[in-house]
Amino acid sequence: MIYWNRRKKMKYYKEIIKIASNMDASSIIDIGNGGCPYVSEFGVSDVTTLDYANVYSNDYTKSIVVDFMEWNPSRRYDLACCFQVLEHIKDPKPFAQKLFEVADTIMISVPYKWPNTGPYSEPTHCQDPIDEDKIFLWMGKNPSFSIIATENVRNRKKSISKRWIGVYS
Repeated sequence: MIYWNRRKKMKYYKEIIKIASNMDASSIIDIGNGGCPYVSEFGVSDVTTLDYANVYSNDYTKSIVVDFMEWNPSRRYDLACCFQVLEHIKDPKPFAQKLFEVADTIMISVPYKWPNTGPYSEPTHCQDPIDEDKIFLWMGKNPSFSIIATENVRNRKKSISKRWIGVYS
């Protein structure tokens, strides 16, 4: 919850909540949830969270602790969300392609053009910098809709933080 408390006021969370809340989805799976409760704000009663270690759950949310690549879903969802995950994966293309196997619509977010070296780089990111061309290589197609969420304040490393959000339907 410490992770969430540091991030819950970020603009990109407000954007993904707004986008997901306006979709015609009756079932959602959030892959790589990281224990964050933003899914409870999507306005959908059939919500599942999935993460290899830390998932959010409450009385209204199902949770699955499993490696996504090892998981064999028993159903399809209307919407699969995957926020701030792909940049941490050494080979994100198979992971991204599997998202299309579990849902009719996919919504992802990734850091946008963050540096991969120097004082502002993130050591746990394997894919920085990420731009639309790299995302296309992973996803295999262009999104139906995308935006770039720019935080209004500088992050702890004194650089402006941007995140790309895309919807595939």
